[in-house]
Amino acid sequence: MTGTAASGPVVAPQVGTMIVASAVSGRLISRTGRWKVFPVVGCALVTAGAVLLSPLAPDTPGWWLAGAMAVLGAGTGLTQQVLVLVAQNAVGPADVGTAGAAATFSRTLGGAVGVAAFGAMLSARLRAGLPPGQDPGELLGTPEKVAALPGHLADTVRASYTAGLSSVFLLTVPLALAALVAVLLLRETPLGTRG
Repeated sequence: MTGTAASGPVVAPQVGTMIVASAVSGRLISRTGRWKVFPVVGCALVTAGAVLLSPLAPDTPGWWLAGAMAVLGAGTGLTQQVLVLVAQNAVGPADVGTAGAAATFSRTLGGAVGVAAFGAMLSARLRAGLPPGQDPGELLGTPEKVAALPGHLADTVRASYTAGLSSVFLLTVPLALAALVAVLLLRETPLGTRG
């Protein structure tokens, strides 16, 4: 199985729980008009998922990784679309489109900045963990390329990758906690009422 094909099963639990959580929360919000519990639980789950993924290592069991990714996905599914809905509900009918667009733009911008910052951090941590004097271009690449390296060198590269990812998840924890606090401070306005 190639590196690209192997990544599908790894992210499947996250994507699956994100879709299910988003669909279920949408149905429940439509029935009850109440929304606050979903992003609160969602941010708590994102925090828990990041905590579970922060000790990532080359020997982390696959079931642990799948479970942690599922928790992270469920948290994301309970949060993202609900907050767009909340922004739209907080404004008058004439501004619903603007509020939705602003919320989506902010989320997209935050995602882009986060990917750039976390990517730079991952890259720096990854290169710092490689043996000195080695050309990173010769060591880094697909799982097949890493597996073809001599045993000790392949282990070092794997450890460097997982240490970098671990750092990213560790940094995510306080950010997710800050999001949880922000959501807790929001006033719940039942859907369909404004003001």
